Amino acid sequence: MPHDSETRPRSGMRKVSKRYDRHPQTIWRWYTKGNFPKPHYVNGYREWFNDELDEHDRKHIQSYEQRQAILENHGENKD
Repeated sequence: MPHDSETRPRSGMRKVSKRYDRHPQTIWRWYTKGNFPKPHYVNGYREWFNDELDEHDRKHIQSYEQRQAILENHGENKD
C-alpha cells in the first residue's frame, strides 16, 4: 500500500518557484523566515504538497483582503 506522501500531489522547487514567479532562493528565504510552508523530503527530494500550498495561498489571500479592508475603512474615516 503506498504511503500518503507518495500519492499526494506535490511540487518540487522548480514548480513552486514558477507557481509564485519567484527565484528558488526567495522561496527558501520565505520558508526559513516562517512565511512559507515547510517542505517535505520524499524519496530524497525536497517537495511541497500542493494541498498545503493551496491552504497557504488561501490564508495569505484572506489576510491580504482583511488588510485591504482595514486600509479602505481607515481611509473612509479620514475623509
